[in-house]
Amino acid sequence: MTNVYVWGDGSQLASFDAPSIAIAHYLALYYPDIKLIPNSNVSGSYNGTLPMLITENGQQIHGYKGIVEYLKGNFIGNGKLEEQKDAEMNLIYGGFMESLLETFEVITAYNLFLNKDNYIKYTRPLFKNLLPFPLQYGTPLRLKRAASDLCENYGITADDLFKDENSHDLEMIKAKEKELNSTPVLNNVQKLQVEKSLNDLAMKKSALTNMKCVDLLDEIVSQYKKLKIKDTSACGILFLSYLQVNTLPALKCTFVKEFLRQKSPSLLDLVGSFSKTSNTFHIEPRPLSLVSSLQSAVRTL
Repeated sequence: MTNVYVWGDGSQLASFDAPSIAIAHYLALYYPDIKLIPNSNVSGSYNGTLPMLITENGQQIHGYKGIVEYLKGNFIGNGKLEEQKDAEMNLIYGGFMESLLETFEVITAYNLFLNKDNYIKYTRPLFKNLLPFPLQYGTPLRLKRAASDLCENYGITADDLFKDENSHDLEMIKAKEKELNSTPVLNNVQKLQVEKSLNDLAMKKSALTNMKCVDLLDEIVSQYKKLKIKDTSACGILFLSYLQVNTLPALKCTFVKEFLRQKSPSLLDLVGSFSKTSNTFHIEPRPLSLVSSLQSAVRTL
């Protein structure tokens, strides 16, 4: 039996991982007989990532692109899959998928893990329902570190920016922060004033980083429109999944949604329709216990 494992609570998909959501949509459209198991079995993955396909002989296939390619090469599916005959278009679609997995993953990593408001108030609390104790505490920290490493390659950190034209503004903000942190606090009124000033500066730094992410997002959306990507293609599904994850109603910082509302409201409507099709997923409920998680980890050694 071939199974695909994704982030989830045992019966439903988690809302934070675009590749997991994308592979669920892809299976529902083209390979409904493949079992989808949303139990966050990251311990059973030899490289610690999901989504993951496990073949009948126990081979692990990781990542959205790898799983899609494996399915195309080894399964017939339901006959609805439209194969791209044109070699040039194959390259174009493949290149767009690579761009999404790199650039849109950076935007998502910042938005969900490095943006303080979104991480503390939305992303981190999710894991209490996704993993058994005590794994629910260490895993979001590990993912946050991975997000930091990924974003650093683009010059993005939780409180930094990489855009040359804003570097002077950023240095001024940092200098003011340093000054405020070293200012002796004489009374409660002054303490409140310093805290407010620090919070204002933190908001300014976040806004600068949001601007860079918006620039990256603008490039992706422009590519999507220029290439006329089909929404039912593998890369089209992935694109919509990333948009869905970054426009969740529960997010406290909503710069992606605001960008779409101003620049491409039709895309925002499309994402809304796309997110409602999750009831077509063929899910096999299988909650992950600490024992089963440890057993999976042992099998990967």
